Amino acid sequence: MNYTITVRAGNVLGESKLNITVQTKAIIPSGWPSSIQILPVNFTANRFTWNEVNCSQRNGLITGYTVIISNNSITYNLTSTERYIILNDLVFGTEYNISVAAVNSVGRGPFSDPIVVEIGIVPGPVGSVSSIMDTTWAVISWSVPSYIPSDYPIITYEIGYHILQYSNCLMVDDDDFNTEILLLHNSTNTFINITGLNDMSYFIFGIRAYTVNGYGEWAVIANVTLKLPSLSSTSDTSDSVIALSLIVAVLCGLLTASVIINIYCFIR
Repeated sequence: MNYTITVRAGNVLGESKLNITVQTKAIIPSGWPSSIQILPVNFTANRFTWNEVNCSQRNGLITGYTVIISNNSITYNLTSTERYIILNDLVFGTEYNISVAAVNSVGRGPFSDPIVVEIGIVPGPVGSVSSIMDTTWAVISWSVPSYIPSDYPIITYEIGYHILQYSNCLMVDDDDFNTEILLLHNSTNTFINITGLNDMSYFIFGIRAYTVNGYGEWAVIANVTLKLPSLSSTSDTSDSVIALSLIVAVLCGLLTASVIINIYCFIR
């Protein structure tokens, strides 16, 4: 890749500059994609996804990916310009080894360590995830996965969440979801009420379905809790209530005295 370096020097008499053009040596990516996942699309198609190569290891613009999918009898060598690929007609219940390598203008980088997946035995991701936020609680709801393996019903849903420390927007993806610091809950319904949250804080929530064969993929959503009422307004409200109570007590006392006087005059 070509770079232009400009050096400027100046004094009271003026300024001069020097432009130098340098070319860095082009090499293949030194890193590989991470977090390979499989997402069942329907009964015949599966979507494989992965994360990008670390910035410092791309060594230029990534132009595509090479994917190797194999089992004991066949090997697929595929290419993709996106961070996913959809495969049809993989054999249900069959284990496949999957590796991905990134490609730049020089060539293909190293393949990721192969992962082993078994096709079609876990449910797909839940759908239509939504959230209702208050100051210290949130209600998260979702719909059942579009793909549930036959004869393997959903037993429960796992809900995990954590606070987003450095976020000022609600546009998040799977990379923001840190499974190592999750607070976990379970629900047999398609909703859950989570309490004990911090006010005015960004949270990311993940939901996945579970069957006897394992967990489906996480589906994530982010939202921010509301602000708690200020202490001053609470104090003002308490003072107003106390003052109103005193006024009512005085009025009741005057009313009682008036009634007693009227009864006394009537008896006289």
